[in-house]
Amino acid sequence: MRELVTPLVRYFVNGFEVRAHSNVYMKPCPYKIGDMVSIRYNPEKPDQMMLDNNSTTKIICTVFLLVGIIISLVGFIVLLLGCIL
Repeated sequence: MRELVTPLVRYFVNGFEVRAHSNVYMKPCPYKIGDMVSIRYNPEKPDQMMLDNNSTTKIICTVFLLVGIIISLVGFIVLLLGCIL
């Protein structure tokens, strides 16, 4: 059975090498050693980074957006019904 893995990413900030693990565990890991990946990192703490093309982040953002839309629609309907009654 394969274990969950988190990619180790090496990048440079202001001429200094930084090595950090991704914040997402994967099974199987879609990356091979030497693959180039896009990342986002905290300029104040360069060792805090996340993979930029992370599908999990996109899914979470989409879920929050949909929940927000549903709550807004329910609130609008309740407001309309309150004004009609």
